[in-house]
Amino acid sequence: MTTVETLKTLPHLPAALMKIWPASQGSGRFHEALQKLLPMKGLSAMEDGLIAFFPVAGRANVFEAALALATEILGIGAPGVGLEGADRVLVFPGQTIHRAGNVSVVTEALLQDIARQPPHFPSGGIFLTGYARGWLRGRHRCEKIEDYLSPSGPRIPLFQWTGAEPQPCRWHNLDLLGRQLAVERPAVEKNLEALLDHPAARIDGVLGSGKSRAVHGVVSRQDDPVVWCRLDPVWPGVPVLERCLRGVLRSQWPEAFESSDGGPETVDSPPGHGSLTHLRRLSLHLGRRLLVVCDGIESLPADDLEQLAEWSLHEDATAAARILLVGRSGTPLPAPLQGLPMAEVPPMTTEESARHVQAACEGLGIGDEMQHRWQDMVMGNPLALEEGILGLYHHGRIRRLYGSYFSDGASDYDYHLSDRFIRLVEAEVQRLGEPLGLRILAASEQAVSKRQLERAVASFGIVLQGDWHHPFIAGGWLERTSSALGQAYRLASPVLSKALLAPFHKEAVTTFRHVLGRVLVATEDGAPGDEWRAYRLLAGSPEALPTLLDGSRDSDDAASRFELFEALLSEYRLFQERGGDSKTELALLWSILPLSRRVDRLHELQGELERAIQLAAEVPRRLVALLTLKGELDQEKGRFRAAEESLKQALAISEGAEEKHRLRLFLRLGDLLLREDRRHEAREMFTNLLALVQDQGGELAATCHYYLGNVALGEKRFDEALRHHGAALAIRRRKEDRRLGSSFSALGALHLERGDYPRAGHFFGLAEDVLTRHGGRPEELTFALRGAGRALMRLGDSTAAANPLKKALRIGLNRDVMTEAFARLDMAENHLLLGNVSQALSEARQAHFRLSLVSNAPLLGDAELLLGRILMRQHQGEVAKQHFDEALRVHSRRSDVQRQATDHSWLVELALAEGDREALLRQSQALQASLARLPQTADDEILVFRLFKAFDWLERRQIAVPEALPFLERAYRELMRKTGYLEPEQRHGFLFQNREHEELLVSAAKYGMTPA
Repeated sequence: MTTVETLKTLPHLPAALMKIWPASQGSGRFHEALQKLLPMKGLSAMEDGLIAFFPVAGRANVFEAALALATEILGIGAPGVGLEGADRVLVFPGQTIHRAGNVSVVTEALLQDIARQPPHFPSGGIFLTGYARGWLRGRHRCEKIEDYLSPSGPRIPLFQWTGAEPQPCRWHNLDLLGRQLAVERPAVEKNLEALLDHPAARIDGVLGSGKSRAVHGVVSRQDDPVVWCRLDPVWPGVPVLERCLRGVLRSQWPEAFESSDGGPETVDSPPGHGSLTHLRRLSLHLGRRLLVVCDGIESLPADDLEQLAEWSLHEDATAAARILLVGRSGTPLPAPLQGLPMAEVPPMTTEESARHVQAACEGLGIGDEMQHRWQDMVMGNPLALEEGILGLYHHGRIRRLYGSYFSDGASDYDYHLSDRFIRLVEAEVQRLGEPLGLRILAASEQAVSKRQLERAVASFGIVLQGDWHHPFIAGGWLERTSSALGQAYRLASPVLSKALLAPFHKEAVTTFRHVLGRVLVATEDGAPGDEWRAYRLLAGSPEALPTLLDGSRDSDDAASRFELFEALLSEYRLFQERGGDSKTELALLWSILPLSRRVDRLHELQGELERAIQLAAEVPRRLVALLTLKGELDQEKGRFRAAEESLKQALAISEGAEEKHRLRLFLRLGDLLLREDRRHEAREMFTNLLALVQDQGGELAATCHYYLGNVALGEKRFDEALRHHGAALAIRRRKEDRRLGSSFSALGALHLERGDYPRAGHFFGLAEDVLTRHGGRPEELTFALRGAGRALMRLGDSTAAANPLKKALRIGLNRDVMTEAFARLDMAENHLLLGNVSQALSEARQAHFRLSLVSNAPLLGDAELLLGRILMRQHQGEVAKQHFDEALRVHSRRSDVQRQATDHSWLVELALAEGDREALLRQSQALQASLARLPQTADDEILVFRLFKAFDWLERRQIAVPEALPFLERAYRELMRKTGYLEPEQRHGFLFQNREHEELLVSAAKYGMTPA
């Protein structure tokens, strides 16, 4: 659809429909007379006696218009026109379609039903469906008649109109779902009361601000008789004021208006004079001065406004009455009316609106969160709020049961516009001027400069006048704001945006967005960021791609990166559906894939990465970068061999490239070797790299020191590890970023291994702070949090350890396999120490499952060991032994002596628990051999103590084993060494909150051992 066709098509406008069944259609006079009654705008006569009433400028009350016409057709109205033979009229809601100046009606089930089988009416007259009657409540009287059982099934409530209310409702919703809402607005009422001292005054306010309700609250407290005249311009050619005022006066005080010949005065008196005569006569009749409220002056045509100005300032009128003219802001008024004293009824304040929302939602079961959202939507407009609740009712989200109203129990409610609010907005926006600019603003969801908005409207073939925006600003629809291109505008509230777009299909709204997006792209002197703003408008169209790629270069903050990634990925999917060229596809992937790493989404794009490598085969520089990304992704997924192949391929292709780029590839390869526990190869690689970059003293040197420190730590060479990590830290302190956090974490891990748990916790805390402030990668942050939790567990405070470990698990969930598995295993360890055995088993099994999907996963043995410990705690010794044996096989295959010693120690514990002397002898000898292969610095008091327990048990049964006591002394010495790092208040928890520490102390005391 072209832009012009979009403009000419207003898909759906809520309307009132009127079906006429004439008693006789033979002569054709029915249709001839009907055409004479339809000279005004807002009506369209269809075939078969169907008339549609839709909102037009200044007139939204389509059901009032339908009733007025119905009374004339049936000869009920005062003019008594009547159509010969017309018998029955049915008024009901519907939808009209407006296309290129033609109006048609949306065919609905009710229209088809009444064509097949008209309702049975008890007599001639005007009839309404239940919905139509609902829109007229408080203004017209109706009697219930027999329901219409439609051929399609639904039962339609029907009512017969019996006349207008003598004192109709002053505003739209006298009550809301059976409840009267009263929100005090003392400041507004004080301003209105001050106007009553003047003979004539004006009251202004935006659509729905509560003018009529506020005025009614003030005038109802006055002693003078109140004449409330609501100005509804129904008939052309008859002055609105004259007709409406006389009708109100005659209906409320008929006895005062009998003419000398006994008949009522006619509407054919000269304009204004009849109304003045009525006022004088009523004032004299009552012996009181009147208080006249003329409500809705914005709907009056220009001639009627001139008459109103003359009438309200006439000495006869002001002598007989005080006059209040109530109308909407932005109404162009004659000079005499502009000079009247004036007060404004603004939208509700935040406090008033909150009370109003609470009162409107009371008893409906709608939560505080939704109430706050609705308050933000309506921005202090009480009518918009009430109509939104009625919209929920009409959409079935609020139901009536035994006279009370209840929500349907859902926790989330979208704001539903009512048909009446849509009609009100449509009539008002057309009254103020050309609405297209406002619709484009609503679709854009952002502020737009005046010049850009005018260019967008011009794309539809419409030229806006230079001051087109003034009525909309005065009417409270537009707000001024600033932009790089000067003054810009935005709509005053979200509910107005929603209503302005309600008549349009999604495709039309998209067209509005695209038109403005093209304007932003074409603006030669556009503002910074216009490319990104334009993309948001063009999203989903082929034009969006170049705009997005241009705008992506300027988006570097974290929030923009995430939004940009989603946008690029969405456009790539659409690009694939359209079948684009390979060059553009590679450009898109080249933007998406590196960004996916920065937002930690690379793991979702394996297929896209492989496609990019295929497309970049002839572009070496990009191919190297993409292979590097593939190596990183393979490493995250635990595919270490594949990762190594990708990195080596990248190194081969990059032969002759800049040295710094190749060095980074070597660093990645070294990191991979270290993760695979190939420490000898990793140490050799990092040592060679350090020799190349040592003199530079920059980040490359710091990274080499960092990895060499990790190699030394893995081999329990603590002094060497401290030297390298200290050197890395010294370099990284010069420029604080997330890598400083990695160095702090490494020092935390070092002190954890040395047994200095307080210092370890200190460094892990520093790491968390730096990584949080500088956007550390999830695996880095989880390592710091896990380290802090493990340090607390070693100190005996497993309860405090749970907090950082839970946080680490939340961050690590659904990340790479190793990060999540580490976090789950630590969480399982914590649960086990706290006695939550079933939760420990659940976490350990989930970690084991994830690791089992990864080839050669280094952590699989740790998961097997922990599962064995948990099952042993549950007294499932046989199954526990299977897991211990499997852990030992995994760790032996990887030549991890430290972990082998731990595995043997738990097999010792199991054998002791079961009294299996053969297994205990075999496992204790294996444990002794493993400990002998470890450096003295790697002593673990628990492992050595378990060996003591095994030899002591075997000694007491006369089995030849090494003397047990030296192992107890060795374990006790190591335990006391670690207490030397602790403050006095920490030592108790460390020694007595750990069961084996306490057992060790008891055994040492038995043999007379004391701290040195």
